[in-house]
Amino acid sequence: MISLSTLSRRPFSATFQRLVAIYRQNAALFIGITALIQVPSLILRYVLGLPLLAAQSDPAYESLMSGATVPDASQVEHLLNLIVLPTLGLIVVTLVTILIEVVLVDAPITYISAESEFGRQPTFAEALAAVRARMAVIVGGVITYGVLLIGLGFALLMAFVLTGAISQLLFFAFWGGLFVTVFVLTWPLLVPVLVLEQTAGVQAVRRSFELTKVRLWPILGLTAGLALITNLVLPVIAGLFGTSPTGDALTSIFTGIVGILLGPVPTIGYTLFYLEARVRKEGLDKALEAIPNGRPIHVLPPPTSGPLIASEDWINLGIVFVSIFILILLLMALGFGSAGIRAVGG
Repeated sequence: MISLSTLSRRPFSATFQRLVAIYRQNAALFIGITALIQVPSLILRYVLGLPLLAAQSDPAYESLMSGATVPDASQVEHLLNLIVLPTLGLIVVTLVTILIEVVLVDAPITYISAESEFGRQPTFAEALAAVRARMAVIVGGVITYGVLLIGLGFALLMAFVLTGAISQLLFFAFWGGLFVTVFVLTWPLLVPVLVLEQTAGVQAVRRSFELTKVRLWPILGLTAGLALITNLVLPVIAGLFGTSPTGDALTSIFTGIVGILLGPVPTIGYTLFYLEARVRKEGLDKALEAIPNGRPIHVLPPPTSGPLIASEDWINLGIVFVSIFILILLLMALGFGSAGIRAVGG
């Protein structure tokens, strides 16, 4: 058991060491429940994605992508069945899968990680019981967040359509940067808020944002590190398997295994950052000292007061947005450049 008072001054390196310790202590359980949900999910999404892979060799699809012809009504209907419907099905399955993963994987891991900070070692059954008691709040909170995020994405897409004609690259990076910025500032601590305190709905999203600001740079550091591994390092390694059917299968297996192993890492880390944020911002450690066998859920969050974004927050938020904006520009430029090289080479 650690002293909660130390969380007010714990550096990122110490938090990371604690993350590793909790992972090692619960490795079999965390990897097992992650695999139990992710393996069927990966298989299902792979099967649903096969029609989209096959569509790329369809003459109508190739003609549309090359801009050689304008599709007629029959071709549009054919493309609708070929691409749009499978894509919508894949999106629906992905959203449902995310909700299931949050409830059955992220929420129990969050509870167990928090309990580990208090020197307690709950069983998976005890974690599920705690999650079950908060089930309606967790499901409702995640759905609320999804609706808000989809609404924001649609609004930004419309803004991009209206303004993107000026410079598609620049405006896509701008609107896309806004979307990603909102996501990385509101999602990381949402599950800990829903599981570990008496907050729900839109207020939980606000709480996630308020607490994220307290430990902003460590949270972004962990998120960026994992994104670097999954989006840059893993594709390079996976590329060594080649593009044959066997190579594609090996790539899927390899990325799936790594995804399962890394899956618990952000959940544990975000839970630790959540506890640190509440200690620093609200004196959670002092409040729990007065409660025998107390838990964070027993300490109500303070009443909301003041603006959502204070004047001192704008500099940090601006740095985050500009960094993401530049990163999107670089990734798009690299993507267009490699596409041009392939076209010239072809």
